[in-house]
Amino acid sequence: MKNHSLIIIAVSAIISLSGCNLLDKNKKGSALPNDGQLHGVAPAKGWILPKPPGMVYIPPGTFHMGPSDEDINFAYTARNKQVSISGFWMDATEITNNEYRQFTNWVTDSIAAKQMGFIKQGTDGNEYIDWKKAQAIKWNDKATLEKIDAMIFTPDNRIFNKKEIDPSKIVYHSETFDYKEAAKRENAGVQRSKFIVKKDIMAYPDSLCWVRDFAYSYNEPMA
Repeated sequence: MKNHSLIIIAVSAIISLSGCNLLDKNKKGSALPNDGQLHGVAPAKGWILPKPPGMVYIPPGTFHMGPSDEDINFAYTARNKQVSISGFWMDATEITNNEYRQFTNWVTDSIAAKQMGFIKQGTDGNEYIDWKKAQAIKWNDKATLEKIDAMIFTPDNRIFNKKEIDPSKIVYHSETFDYKEAAKRENAGVQRSKFIVKKDIMAYPDSLCWVRDFAYSYNEPMA
């Protein structure tokens, strides 16, 4: 009986050792780590947050909020505390006059192209501006000014009878989706189209604010 038991123990030891070798081979050759955890898919490359155009990343940090001087009365009414801030993205530079000029020109050209009928039908059923045709717009051409007469100041509102674009007609239409409102429990089941926020924003600012808001500063040239 002792010999039989020794044989059984020896065979089981050989099987266990061979199983370990197989596991080691699978561990070396497999893409998944053999750590006893459940892995659904093979591990991919590390994901890196893409950099938004024109922005820089501000890393997280810690600072001390509160008085930095000694509390003479030992009242401790406003104690110094440590505050941590998460990392965030911010614009690398402020908006320039040239960038804002490009925006206003783009809005003006898009409105003029729409009035002149430079529209093409998209595959998704929406209408888009045909920018190839819009490039042919000549703002000094009388025929072009007649077609976009709705954008021009009316004769009774012109200065020295000069045809100029009415800034109040240069409106930028914006549509955004309100995720915060759509995520509320009471709005469950409501159509997503109900949470589209539509805004019409004036592209041109009030140029007279330089004179009205800053008196005695000779800002007429800025206006």
